[in-house]
Amino acid sequence: PKTGEADQPPGPPRFTPRGSVRLRDGGAYLLLVAEDPAGWRVTALDDTPGLHPFGTLRFINLTGRPLVLRQAGRDVALPDRRPVIHRPSVDEHGYAGLELRPTDADSRPLRTMRVYPEKDARSTYLLVAEPAGGLTVKAAHERRAP
Repeated sequence: PKTGEADQPPGPPRFTPRGSVRLRDGGAYLLLVAEDPAGWRVTALDDTPGLHPFGTLRFINLTGRPLVLRQAGRDVALPDRRPVIHRPSVDEHGYAGLELRPTDADSRPLRTMRVYPEKDARSTYLLVAEPAGGLTVKAAHERRAP
């Protein structure tokens, strides 16, 4: 080995590839790596500016099954692994009440949420299945640069 090169044992790398995905040159992506009953999945979500405008909520369903976002009696489909942008209606205080449900009409909510969408912020919610059939919601919020 040349001087300055990291010491690496000969042979294959010491990691196991979990998956691969093709990316377009110059694109902006959010890469999600998750294990589910079918094995490891890598999902590349287009994060090009403008696709997720400020003042909106983005839901990414990683449960492996379709879900429904319900607000004020109106349902929005949340298909598996496809981002959905939602601009919720808000009450007089600026809050929105949301329910995350299975697709059967008579089902109980898996999660209820009270969110405060802001015009200079955007939020991404990752919906992840729990082993016992429940739902975990993980959120990331981004503010517009001053």
